[in-house]
Amino acid sequence: MTQNNGLIETLPTEIFHRIFDYLNVQTILLSIRYVCRQLNALTNTYDRYDLNLNLISKVSFIRICHLIQPESIISLTFADDDKQPGQFELFLSLVNIQKLRRIRSLTFLGIDEITFHVIVNTLNIDLLHRFTIKIIEYDERRWNTTNKILTRICSQVNLYNLDLNIENRRLKTLIWPLHCSIKKLTINDSIDFDYICQILKCSPQLKIFVLNYSLHSMLHGHILTSTLSPLFQQLISLTIEHYDTAIETLESFLKLMPSLIHLKLIGESVSYDHLDGYRWEQFIEKNLPKLNKFEFFFVWCHASLPILDHIERLITHYRSLFWIETKQWFVYIEELTDSSQAICLYSTPSCISNFKYEISPHKILLSSPIEINRNNLLITDYVDTLFLTLNEELANYLKDDSKILKKPLFHKATKLNIDLPSDQVAIEPYNISQLIDFSKIIEIKLKCSSSKSHHDRTVWMNLSLLISLASNLSSLIILDLSDSLETLDTEHVLSMIPPGIKNLQMSINDLDQTQMIIQQCSLSWAKFDVYNQSLKDQLIAWLNKCTGNSTYKTEWGMISIWFGTKQNAQLSKLRTRHKRIKLSNHNRVTS
Repeated sequence: MTQNNGLIETLPTEIFHRIFDYLNVQTILLSIRYVCRQLNALTNTYDRYDLNLNLISKVSFIRICHLIQPESIISLTFADDDKQPGQFELFLSLVNIQKLRRIRSLTFLGIDEITFHVIVNTLNIDLLHRFTIKIIEYDERRWNTTNKILTRICSQVNLYNLDLNIENRRLKTLIWPLHCSIKKLTINDSIDFDYICQILKCSPQLKIFVLNYSLHSMLHGHILTSTLSPLFQQLISLTIEHYDTAIETLESFLKLMPSLIHLKLIGESVSYDHLDGYRWEQFIEKNLPKLNKFEFFFVWCHASLPILDHIERLITHYRSLFWIETKQWFVYIEELTDSSQAICLYSTPSCISNFKYEISPHKILLSSPIEINRNNLLITDYVDTLFLTLNEELANYLKDDSKILKKPLFHKATKLNIDLPSDQVAIEPYNISQLIDFSKIIEIKLKCSSSKSHHDRTVWMNLSLLISLASNLSSLIILDLSDSLETLDTEHVLSMIPPGIKNLQMSINDLDQTQMIIQQCSLSWAKFDVYNQSLKDQLIAWLNKCTGNSTYKTEWGMISIWFGTKQNAQLSKLRTRHKRIKLSNHNRVTS
């Protein structure tokens, strides 16, 4: 009787390649490729590589560049040069850029103007579908050349998604091509309203507009009349991430877009009128008849606290047939009677990816009636980054057995920001797991706001345990915002940093301590806040001696390192010392 072989070996090449479409390049080339000869051959014939070089170790970067065939790359993402200094020069030395003939998507997360010219002038951009750029360092001599390159990119007939993060004075001089084919445009800096009108005139297929900057800045000084409406009628989706203008101005702006199907507004300092559900209902019925998805997050800060009856009247407007039955848009209103004295009004699920979760005995949470019986998990569906303040109110809330959930409330969050205030308390990590699924956390940021953070060992032991629960953690950031001169034992801090951490940011004040951290961890990238120039020079000398091909970038008070290979013979000579490590001297880093 013959034994049946595994079916996976008989699958056609197309099936394997379709599977590869859902995997990152590191998995394909550094893992799957070495399983067997058949898979090795399949990785060689695969021709749809999405090469994302963001936050990749330098060793893996070099291996991938040696293995991959440039002709098989269709998507290319370069990291922020501040985090991986020297990556562009290294890429150009390892890859024949002239063979990158099939690039459909090109992303620069942070590049200087000179390097941008070198790369783009060599690449074939005729097939570009998507283009994203963030320029972090400008050269005034390159102004005209940059504009010509961007105009050439915008002129590509296949381009449909354009994301620009360049300064306003450069953007407004960009000559927009006639008959531009883009369908989605994202602007991440201030932009003049007249220039937006010019873009719309030249881009008849533009349907989606995302503004990640101040709306007030764009509309200030302009009179919005119905004569402009033909320009904006083509838009079906509008997102404004920093909404900061009067409700009347917003209404005049939205009246120009009667074809809108999707509208998203985020305003963290709005007037009380923006909370009026009846006003929104009347406006939408009259001016936005096609709108079927309305996402918003409004914060109104007030000097005196409204009484509960007043808050209930606000939510009543969102319980009409229009909101509950016709549109089925459900709303939460939340009053926080802390020092900020703010009212939050937001659609569900919450449309913001960064969510600050606070517990206060004076918090009031109301919703449309149909939502009361719904699972609260729906509200947090889009939350990627959770902000927690470890105070007594949160500790008491998490100890309440009646609040225990069957599933973590923020079940899709991948980043956790923890603030350690002056009144911080020790919270059991298990209790925090009620809020968040630690298996999905890839980044943790700790903000130490008082000197108490430096000597409360119970707090730090719990933080160490909490960090250990994040089995897939790759990034750890420790920001010290206090002026404390207190210090922590080096051994204690080292025990808090997982050996498998890839990206680390923290303050340093001693070379031996820094060497021990680098020795213990498998770091790909690190940013050290250091204000002692002598210490910075010593660290650079040590890196050149004890690591191979590491590159670094220095600015005042900071050094950013992209690590090469470690020379273990040198590292093994380091002596473990029980000196004390200070998390910060004069650090002023903000999140």
